[in-house]
Amino acid sequence: ATTRTHPGLPPLPPPQDDHFVLRCERPIQAGEPLTISYGSKENAELLYGYGFALRSNPSDAALLRLPLAPAADPTFGVQRAALTPRGMLDEEDCFWLPLGWSCDGPRWAPLLLMMLRLAAASSTAELIAAMTAAAGGGGDEEGEEAEADVDIDEVPALGWSLLAEACDADLAGSAPQGADGDDTVPYWPHGAASVASAARRDLVLAYAEVAWRRRDAA
Repeated sequence: ATTRTHPGLPPLPPPQDDHFVLRCERPIQAGEPLTISYGSKENAELLYGYGFALRSNPSDAALLRLPLAPAADPTFGVQRAALTPRGMLDEEDCFWLPLGWSCDGPRWAPLLLMMLRLAAASSTAELIAAMTAAAGGGGDEEGEEAEADVDIDEVPALGWSLLAEACDADLAGSAPQGADGDDTVPYWPHGAASVASAARRDLVLAYAEVAWRRRDAA
């Protein structure tokens, strides 16, 4: 085990194979719970790895299925499929939007905004513009990928309408479970799967509220 000596505390005894020693760095009251951090993990990882989930988890994430807008011109439909980055569309021509939290609400990642613009595009020029904006971040001198400069206001009204419909469909298909917290998956005790499901609904609903507002304002 790894031991750590804090300034002002007596040295720890030599490490042994059968135990390790933890020393606190501040006074702890009798009966005060001692906790550890599991790190920044989304609920799916917490659920499968540790058997619990958090309703308010700032690291939670999810994927949302987003169908493309129907192509009025079959030729454009073929062009759109050809120009869309490989592997981004599933077999049913749907995107899977990466949802997550930021410090002030739902996170609008450049990839997500690009997908909304691609899904709503009605011309080759709009497709190219969406991909160009998403690739505009470039990189730094060490080769690290920089975040693309994609403006949320560049998403057209149709993109918000598609997102609203996708959120509506997802929320309708994931109705809250009973108030008693019983799970349909008995592997996870104490209603853990219900907590993860409710947290996912919270996340989708946060995106839905933005989509509804921007759709109706267009």
